[in-house]
This record gives sequence, structure tokens and C-alpha cells, in this order.
Amino acid sequence: MTRLDNPPTASPAQLRQLIVTYFDTDEIEAICFDLGIDYDSLPGQAKLKKVVELIEHCGRNGQIVKLIDICAQMRPAAESAWNVMREMALSDPSVFVPQAPTGDETTTDRASSRSLINMPADRALKLGIALGALMMLLIACGFSGGLVAGRFIQFTESPVPIVMNAGRAVANDLQAIEALPPGAQTELEIDNVGATSYANLYLTGPNSPIQEIHARFLDTGQTAVNMTVTLPVLGQKQVVAAYNVGLDQSRLVIAPEAVSLRMLNTGGLFGWVAIPNFMLEPVTRFIQSRLDDIARSVSVDKLTIREGSVRLWLTKK
Repeated sequence: MTRLDNPPTASPAQLRQLIVTYFDTDEIEAICFDLGIDYDSLPGQAKLKKVVELIEHCGRNGQIVKLIDICAQMRPAAESAWNVMREMALSDPSVFVPQAPTGDETTTDRASSRSLINMPADRALKLGIALGALMMLLIACGFSGGLVAGRFIQFTESPVPIVMNAGRAVANDLQAIEALPPGAQTELEIDNVGATSYANLYLTGPNSPIQEIHARFLDTGQTAVNMTVTLPVLGQKQVVAAYNVGLDQSRLVIAPEAVSLRMLNTGGLFGWVAIPNFMLEPVTRFIQSRLDDIARSVSVDKLTIREGSVRLWLTKK
């Protein structure tokens, strides 16, 4: 499990990860209240986005030290991590302030704008046709992506909450199984909140392609996953994936059935684009490696997925 109590450096990314890991959504809303910030006015709906906006708001308004102090009071167990953040905030608060574009970037943008305005008519026509075709493709893909994601859209609209105590309870259950003698048989049931909370403890981190994850078990036997991930070429994106979960010689294996990526934050079905499953392969491979690590000392004899939970029948190796 990722430990964040001794980060090597202080940065907005480190502070973001600390807050996302140690606090659930209700607690973040309470922190905003203590700071005199309207939680609902922070852009975005996902917890990760709220945390990013909260840090940027505090950085711009000279509240970053107060934010860190409130977090430290609520989670004293991570005292060393908060101290590192506080020292950096006191010595160089500009680290936590979003950087404006440089003069060179602005000049380049203006030059690009002028080049578009002065473009020859024939090139402008070709560009217009290409952009029109691209727009039609996006609309078509957005519609098809919406259809694919439609079966899982409730997951996007109502993310499963992250509750740290629930994540720690799953971790405790797994540790108890580790302590069983070889050949012992047991059962483990994990609900949506437990799986989501444990996944955010175990799958996210500075070196992970996953920044935030929510899991929902469906009555179809699939697991719908809503993630903020970093994808090759595309960068950080929100995706919804339907994973099939099965057994291969007593090993849990996952395979994406359908993947949709949010292109436009419009709400509802529109704005989602269906993407090939292989584009999610680095993330899927990362999750699979963590599953293998978790289950390295047990054989999975049977699993059932129903609405809201997964049940595993295990034998200790």
C-alpha cells in the first residue's frame, strides 16, 4: 500500500495526493467550510477535481498554510507529511500558486492566431472542411460513446463515495487472510464503498497512472469503473470502463469490455467518446499487477458479482 507520510519533496501534486488519500468528500466540504470557501463553487464534481481547485484557490488567496494546518489537525497521524508541506508553504508559497502563461507562450499564441487569420483562402477552405469532418466525427463518436457508456452512466453521475475507514477495513480483512495457515478456506465480501475506498488507497499515488477511481459492481456480473487516469498521448482524462472479472487457474483476471472517454464536460450522455479498449491497456495492466500482488498468497476458488458487491471464496496457499 502506498505510504505518503514521508514524501521527498513538497509540491501541489504531493499535497493533492495527501488530501485525496486521507479525506473523503464530506470531510473536504468541511475543510472548505472552515476556510470560508463555498465547496459548491469549486469547479468540477469528482473529488480529485475539487481538491485541485481547493489547492489552487488557497494558493491564490494566501490560505495554503491554513489549509495544511486544518488537514494536519484532522489527520495528525501524517504529521511528518503535513510538516513538509507547511515548511514549503512558508518558505515559498508561490509553489502552490497556479502559474500564468509566460510571455513567450502568449506571443506564440498571438502569432498562431494571426497566421490563421492571414491564411490563404484555399488553405482556409481545406481547414474548414477538415474541422467540419472532425466535428461530425466527434458528434458521431460522442453519440456512440454515450450509448456504450449509457449502461454505466449512473456511475458517472453518482460516483461511489471514498470512505477511508471502509478502505482500511478491507485492508484489515486482507491482512487477516494473510495470517491464516496454508490450506485454510475463507470467504471475503467487498461492497462498492469498500472496493472504491481501498482502490484509492492502493492504486493511486505519484507513480500511478490512476489519480482517482470509483468501482461499482453490477447485477450483470460486470464491474463498472470511473477513473481519472493518465493515458499515453491523451494525457489526464476521465474514463468509464466496463470490466469483466473472471478466473484463470485460481487467479483473478480483468478485461475491459467497453471504454468511453469524456471529451466534453456537458453532463449526461453527450460528451463521451467510445475509444478502443487497447487505449486503456496501460491502466488495465497496472490494475492487474496490483490484483496479482494482493492475491499472491491465496487461490481464488470462486467469485460472484452481484449488484453492489463481490464475494470471493479463497484458499490460503
